[in-house]
Amino acid sequence: MPHKRRIHATNNVREQFLAKVASSHPFVYLFAQIPDVHFFMKDLDGRFMAAGPGILRRLDMTDESEIIGRTDSDIHPPKTVAEIRKDDMEVMESGKPIINKVESLFSPNNGHTLYMTTKVPLFDETQRVIGLIGIVRPYQNLENPPAEIQRISRSIANIQQHHSEGITPEDMAKIENISPRQLNRLYQKVFGTSVGHFIMRTRIQSASNSLLSTKLDIAAIAKQHGFSDQSAFTRQFRLHTGETPLKYRARRK
Repeated sequence: MPHKRRIHATNNVREQFLAKVASSHPFVYLFAQIPDVHFFMKDLDGRFMAAGPGILRRLDMTDESEIIGRTDSDIHPPKTVAEIRKDDMEVMESGKPIINKVESLFSPNNGHTLYMTTKVPLFDETQRVIGLIGIVRPYQNLENPPAEIQRISRSIANIQQHHSEGITPEDMAKIENISPRQLNRLYQKVFGTSVGHFIMRTRIQSASNSLLSTKLDIAAIAKQHGFSDQSAFTRQFRLHTGETPLKYRARRK
């Protein structure tokens, strides 16, 4: 009992202290000092209420005021927005965090890139969820990635380098020296998708970068990324992003 009373008293002291904190700005500043950690905060409607410098750099913004009040719909393609919002709602409805989820996020400068995302619910003084707070870390910069990612790191690197060259899930299984079925299970666990789908998604991500960073026409980008023709490229692009390459380019120029 004394131990429980001690915990209760400690929690009360902490809550009283935090109630005196005027704003989230010190926390934003603190996270800004940690290399490769991108901090953000959202309300129940998914509007950004705070964002650290890492988030702003990734989105090619210079001041936090550019993102406050905006949602992921203003930034990402529809399919990506749906995935992000699904996770946000899971955190806010369950009151439980999502820790180190690997996901692909959009950047105007780099197209889509792999990140590790953690989201934690935010509660008010009545313990009602009022939003969430989170951090995003570039996957490539992690010193100690999870064991599951280390196990498939060679195939991930190969896919990122050679995705437009007709590589197959079977090729990737040989690189990892395991069966295609085992590799698929690992990709499902880490990315929530099959190896074949991950290869195609990586091709689309690379193509999305070309759409924004070059003036090549759609047919040339399709050929550059290993698609048989523009129609095949457009079909896959719409399937993975929710919009056509032309609309994707026009909406972000």
